[in-house]
Amino acid sequence: GSALACDGRAFVEVPHDAEQEPERLTAEAWIRLDRWPEPRTTAAGKTDTRRWIISKNANEWEPGHYGLVIRHDQVGAYLNIGGGRENCSAAWSDEGLLTLERWHHLAMTYDGSLLKVCLDGRQVASETIGKERVPGGQPLAIGRRQDGYVYFTGRIDEVRLYNRALSEGELRTHATRPMAIAAPQREAGLVGYWPLE
Repeated sequence: GSALACDGRAFVEVPHDAEQEPERLTAEAWIRLDRWPEPRTTAAGKTDTRRWIISKNANEWEPGHYGLVIRHDQVGAYLNIGGGRENCSAAWSDEGLLTLERWHHLAMTYDGSLLKVCLDGRQVASETIGKERVPGGQPLAIGRRQDGYVYFTGRIDEVRLYNRALSEGELRTHATRPMAIAAPQREAGLVGYWPLE
């Protein structure tokens, strides 16, 4: 089928909706990389290969921000509980897990305690937070950090957002048997679905 082809400029922006700000959440997507992200040089002279797949509320220092992210061949997630650098939490996988020219299923979950990252149905990172989310009010972006700092290059498909933390077993089913997922109107806790056809 079809997918969103991100060439470094293409993205989808979804207007803010209160349903996109659940206390517990899962954000998931399929991605395919044909090449690694080109490093961006920051104002401090460092290189940055992070690319946001899903990004809500500007950036990782913004109140309510959550983001499903890659960094070269790593998978990660951000969650900002109350705004500012001191309230930003991140979980990153080990290096070497993403591969080129292959579809990968990525997911982040937050159950009110743990921020988890899964790749192809397997947990690869976690971070203990243990605080309630502070909701934001800005749009949701697919294919870039919401404030436009960096854009994803590759393909993105089947983006879903839930108001609950899916189990690793559920995510494994999504990753290994995507056709087994219920019709969107019957999925428990589904608050956003973007098939990107």
